[in-house]
Amino acid sequence: MNKIKEFNIARLRIEEDFGFQKRIEAETALLTVEADKPMVDSYKAALTAFDDALKGSVRNSQSAAVTHADELADAAWSGLNAQVKVMLTHPAEACRATATEAYDLVRKYGNVTSMPYNEEYGRLHNLLQDLAALGIEKQKQIYIDAWVTELQTRYDEFMAATAARDAEASTRITGITKQARTEADAAYRALAERVNALALVNGDAAYATFINRVNVIIDQANATLAARSTRAEAKKRDKSML
Repeated sequence: MNKIKEFNIARLRIEEDFGFQKRIEAETALLTVEADKPMVDSYKAALTAFDDALKGSVRNSQSAAVTHADELADAAWSGLNAQVKVMLTHPAEACRATATEAYDLVRKYGNVTSMPYNEEYGRLHNLLQDLAALGIEKQKQIYIDAWVTELQTRYDEFMAATAARDAEASTRITGITKQARTEADAAYRALAERVNALALVNGDAAYATFINRVNVIIDQANATLAARSTRAEAKKRDKSML
């Protein structure tokens, strides 16, 4: 008797799992027996919940706080940059000399306000360290001490906001998404077991095409897993030879 092959769906990565199941869902259109409708609807409902959970993991309540913190940090950098430039033409030579030192530090890291977050805040971290090494007396001499403090404050706020965002994202992935995947995987196994049972009891004429197509999808997924395992073993061998 033709039957759906056994397949350990848990071995797939979460994105692969969802892709695999979306392909299975498309093939359920072949299950046209009226008595099969409840099991197909149940499977589709579990997959919809899985889809919603994946989409929800992208949304994050802390994203707005990160954006706002970045805007404030950009404004602080702009204020610092403007003040340093003003002091480059100060009447006192000592002030101009100190301003040149500060300006060289700012210029070394470039205009960070349009950079990706990782690059911007890596550069701001280094800039703040350099400005601290310049010393508070020189900062006060050219009236940038308040701007340095402001930039440090906004930098710290941004880092706190991103930590909160990342913590929420981690919770979503390991919580809601994991539960939805578990339920979708269980629904897939239930679908496969029921189709196999129906084919055994009633004959596989009404299910043969669906079974064959699902088995093709399973074979392709197994090929992906086998290739990944082969690459992993190759990496282990390469490391052992170092």
